[in-house]
Amino acid sequence: IRELPHLIELYEELHPRGLEIIGIAMDYDPPNQVLAMSKARAIPYPIALDLQADAAHAFGDVRLTPTSFLIAPDGRIVYRKTGEIDMAQVRRDILAMLTATRAFIDPRQGGYSRGGLT
Repeated sequence: IRELPHLIELYEELHPRGLEIIGIAMDYDPPNQVLAMSKARAIPYPIALDLQADAAHAFGDVRLTPTSFLIAPDGRIVYRKTGEIDMAQVRRDILAMLTATRAFIDPRQGGYSRGGLT
């Protein structure tokens, strides 16, 4: 919960450059409370309800919150942290990935070049 203002700020700043954030509520979180909190705090990114704990299992049997993941554009998990995250470091890592991804975009080709998608 303490990280929410920082995540919202990060999302609002970097979403236009390609950052996506998805919050996932644990299976033990009451859905009505999750939805009410999301609305009350005006969270701009999607919050998924993991009612059957499928996401928790897929990400290594997550049991504690907050557990945060940073997933690179190629799908690799490059950061995993249970507990409070170092927002400054995560922001630097995200900026580096966004910059590297942007370097491969070739608008003349309509896609990625130099070994990327086309």
